[in-house]
Amino acid sequence: MKSVVVRHAEPGDAEALQKMYAHPALYRDTLQLPHPSLKAWHDRITDPDRGADIWWHASTMRLWGS
Repeated sequence: MKSVVVRHAEPGDAEALQKMYAHPALYRDTLQLPHPSLKAWHDRITDPDRGADIWWHASTMRLWGS
């Protein structure tokens, strides 16, 4: 069994998060506008005042970030 790594999202994860949240099966249940820009994701990850505490499952990044 593979080990699971859960960590805070980092700026380099913005593109993979953008791709993942652009999938219709995912964004329809998020209560957010669809297709946020790459800059919006980068800002959300790097600006602590936005109140976003994004946790990232490393295997998700490999699955969606390719």
